[in-house]
Amino acid sequence: AESPPYRWLLETLATVPDETKRAFLEFVAVCPRLPPGGLAALPRGPIRVNRMDPVGKLPEGRTCSQELRLPAYASKEELAKKLTLALEYRDHLGIQ
Repeated sequence: AESPPYRWLLETLATVPDETKRAFLEFVAVCPRLPPGGLAALPRGPIRVNRMDPVGKLPEGRTCSQELRLPAYASKEELAKKLTLALEYRDHLGIQ
């Protein structure tokens, strides 16, 4: 929770449009809207964020475990760009 990439993720998600927030939830939890009770009330509990190597990869969403595998990017801007690319790539493939 204290790592810069994790804080940057939270800051990024706080500023993106609702459509992007829905895409993120689907990317990691197959749930486009939060249930009453918020993140903790998701079917398999809260979303876990784990570090992933190498840094150059896009973030990976693992819906079966409600996990986001997040590389330790060097900046908030890089994280936002890579997360956007991962979500756009997912949409481009039609993955639901």
